[in-house]
Amino acid sequence: PPGESTPYPRQREQEELYLALSGRFEVRLGDGDEETFEFGPRDVLVVEPDVARQLTALEDGELFVVGAPNVKDDGVVLDDDS
Repeated sequence: PPGESTPYPRQREQEELYLALSGRFEVRLGDGDEETFEFGPRDVLVVEPDVARQLTALEDGELFVVGAPNVKDDGVVLDDDS
């Protein structure tokens, strides 16, 4: 739903692929020098492990997310103030 956000994590080893199936999202990338942009249907985003990321729904939507390699408990959640 609009306004819903993912946590603000980075991964230790895992690269993540995001595919927007529907809806529009605001994407925030980086720790410090942050980049923000919109992401919509059929857009694909690949995020390297060390890059912090957060997606916020701008409207109702669905994401398909794949991470590789398969590493248990790989995420490091950062504070919003990081």
